[in-house]
Amino acid sequence: MGDATTLPDRKGPGRCRSGLFLDRSGGAGCVADLARRLENTRITAFGPDLGVANTEYVRLKSGKRGRQTQVWAHLPDGWRVVSAHVSLLD
Repeated sequence: MGDATTLPDRKGPGRCRSGLFLDRSGGAGCVADLARRLENTRITAFGPDLGVANTEYVRLKSGKRGRQTQVWAHLPDGWRVVSAHVSLLD
C-alpha cells in the first residue's frame, strides 16, 4: 500500500480522525457527544465461530440516532471484530 502519505483519510466515530490521522490532525474536529444508549440490539449466530451484532443507538447529549453493525469471528487468539460499520441516521 505505499507510505503513510498515500493512505486514505479515515475517520472514526463522530468524524474524528483515528490512528495515524489523529496524530496528524491533533484531534481537530472531533465530536465530544459519543456517550450513547443502545436500543433494539440483535445478535445473530452463524455457527459456533461467527456472529453479527446489530444495534440502534441514541447519543445522550444531542439525541441523535444511529446504527452500528459488528461482525465477530472466533479466531485462534480469541473473539475479534472482523468488520464494523457505524452511521448516524439524523
